[in-house]
Amino acid sequence: MDGVSLRDLQLGIAFRAGQDFAFLDFIFVQVDFGVTFWTSGHVGPPLSGRFYDGQAYYITPVSNFPPQDNANVRDSREYPERPIVGVGGVVISDGRALLIKRGHPPLEGEWSIPGGTLEVGETLPEGVRRELAEECGIEVRVLELIEVFERVFHDEAGKVRYHFVIVDYLCEAVSGEARSGSDVVDVAWATEMELERYSLTPTATRVIRRAFEMTRMRSAS
Repeated sequence: MDGVSLRDLQLGIAFRAGQDFAFLDFIFVQVDFGVTFWTSGHVGPPLSGRFYDGQAYYITPVSNFPPQDNANVRDSREYPERPIVGVGGVVISDGRALLIKRGHPPLEGEWSIPGGTLEVGETLPEGVRRELAEECGIEVRVLELIEVFERVFHDEAGKVRYHFVIVDYLCEAVSGEARSGSDVVDVAWATEMELERYSLTPTATRVIRRAFEMTRMRSAS
């Protein structure tokens, strides 16, 4: 940066307060040098100013800065800041669909389609294969998309507690024997006529019935 006169060079200083101090993750110090130089992603002047020895010092809220690494991000499915992408796999084998009973909310204790949340850097089919391996102990081949839908759960105060955008795929079992794993407490194989006894949600029932229909069409072609 030789030959460039800097006026407002914003330096990000990260520190953690000791036990006798409240949380303060980031401060931005603006030093008066000569020409305005804004850090990437920061638009406009910082917020409240303080002066010391003729220089202006500003504090910008932590929420205005991007996270420095994944360790600083709270990964929670409850009360999310934005919808979470979920993936599911409907496995049809010998005329039966694989079902799981969930051990954690949402749908704790209820039967559902195997699946979970998509991880960063993962494709949708990769997420489906991983979730089926973790939850049911089987390796699957992802065949084709069944449906995309939303699930939104509110708490007693009316605030959104969960919001998932779910992408379900038709799958074929390649290897392994279905067993409960991860957050699953039980697994079952059900024919289309047996679905009602598992008290599935209307959406899950619709998706599974569509999977049976798609399987019949694939067999006939």
